[in-house]
Amino acid sequence: MLPSLGVPYVILSPVWVFYFVLGMYISKEIERFIRLTQKITFVKTTLIWLLTLIILLLDSKYTNTSGSSTKPSTILYTLSSLVFLFKGLSYIAYVRPKMSSIILWYSTHSFFIYLIHPFIISCLVLVFPHNWGGTIGLVQIFISTIILSTLLTYIGSKFKLIHILGGVYTGRLTHAKSSKTKSDNEKCMLL
Repeated sequence: MLPSLGVPYVILSPVWVFYFVLGMYISKEIERFIRLTQKITFVKTTLIWLLTLIILLLDSKYTNTSGSSTKPSTILYTLSSLVFLFKGLSYIAYVRPKMSSIILWYSTHSFFIYLIHPFIISCLVLVFPHNWGGTIGLVQIFISTIILSTLLTYIGSKFKLIHILGGVYTGRLTHAKSSKTKSDNEKCMLL
């Protein structure tokens, strides 16, 4: 039995399509997105992000819909989080160029990580059913899911047929060349 979300599960699918369409649109209009995000400072971005987080938390509390991703407040929070994370990670890549390769790796593989995280959570709960209670359990399953999803994605990226499952083939593990690292850093600085 699936837990109650306060809304029918069938509502989730069409709304989730919004997030995928938004991602596709931004990837096609990345230069325009970059120009728009450059017009607002990181401080203002952070304040807007915190405001939308407060709105989401209040909305979830008063409507008892904390598990729903179909509410306008969730979409608003997602949009502000997108800009907040984009600006924050771009700044980190600029200040710490060695981090740019990690950021670009996660950017390349984020869709597959997203796709496999429910599988990882299901496996963790099946194998260790009594380890996830309370706040500490929630933190443990969150961290475990990130680590295991990243690890499985990394391993999967070494197999040519990973694209069938939504992953990206990166080939065998090789040492990064300095020119490759430089071009990755330049990409991140553009962000």
